Amino acid sequence: MKGKGKTILIILFCLILISIVLLLCVNTYVKSIGGKNIITPSDAKELKNIDCILVLGCFVENDGNPSDMLADRIKRGIELYKTECAPKIIMSGDHGQTSYDEVNTMKKLAVDSGIPSDDVFMDHAGFSTYESLYRAKEIFKADKIIIVTQKYHLYRALYIAKALGIEAYGVDSDYRTYFGQSYRDMREVLARCKDFVKSLFKPEPTFLGEAIPVSGNGNLTNDQFTLTDGYRGNGYTIIIPDGDFVFEKKINEGIIEEKWTHKENELAEIKVTTYKDTEKKTIRESVLLKNSEYSFEELSDYEMRGMNENGDLIWCSLLPTDEEFFVLTLKYPSNSDEKEREVLHRIYGTFTVTR
Repeated sequence: MKGKGKTILIILFCLILISIVLLLCVNTYVKSIGGKNIITPSDAKELKNIDCILVLGCFVENDGNPSDMLADRIKRGIELYKTECAPKIIMSGDHGQTSYDEVNTMKKLAVDSGIPSDDVFMDHAGFSTYESLYRAKEIFKADKIIIVTQKYHLYRALYIAKALGIEAYGVDSDYRTYFGQSYRDMREVLARCKDFVKSLFKPEPTFLGEAIPVSGNGNLTNDQFTLTDGYRGNGYTIIIPDGDFVFEKKINEGIIEEKWTHKENELAEIKVTTYKDTEKKTIRESVLLKNSEYSFEELSDYEMRGMNENGDLIWCSLLPTDEEFFVLTLKYPSNSDEKEREVLHRIYGTFTVTR
């Protein structure tokens, strides 16, 4: 038994030793491949036809302010944009919970620095380095990019990009020494091995969804914000009173839903739903199904009005174009006052198809 126990210990020791050697070999390999495309800001200015700058997310404080590492990544991304290294920026980070939001913090700092909002995209589902790179290619259709993060992190990000077929260059954002860096360096050894394996098998990220090409308008990735004057959607415009409404946007299976909810009465809302390649009959059935608690009457071939048991009212207009079918919906509850109803009807009347 004594000899058997010794043999087991030797086997365990050998397995641990092999694991450490493999860990170090993979780590060295990832660094050697990724490190080839780490460049300086000056080098970045010489690159041609870059689709975008990808700024990778990091921890946001409880008060909504970025951590030092994230602040420096954003700063470098802004600098690269302003030296015309790329026409767009993707802020990619974790926004998996309403209570934690990296990407809106990142975009706000970029816009506050003078970058046009429509040049700044947000990837709300960049839950990891691998997922940020995968989504940059598949969702944002970015094939040639500049990645911004701290240097210790760049090796892995660039390795993943290469494995996914992205032509990527990395510029570090090390403006200072960061507390706890020794721990991060050790953890990164394991992270490089993990993403080395992921890059071999290429699993899909947590979320994919509708493509939002980075060549387009970054405001399509805005999720919630207060509109001030007007809103230009894809094929339409609508005028919103200053500060009275909160905007929310959802994209699901090719259907775009853009909704404005009154700050004082969340049941009062204006909504524009955009359908593509869908027949009027199918759209009408969808509207009735989504609002099944209302009893509708048809005012015309393209307009319906309804009321539910609580006395809440709804108006729906179906507006076809050559490319889309818009459904404009107005809802206000029975407890809304005359002023709210007047405002909602005025907004409803400002909707204009621009195609």
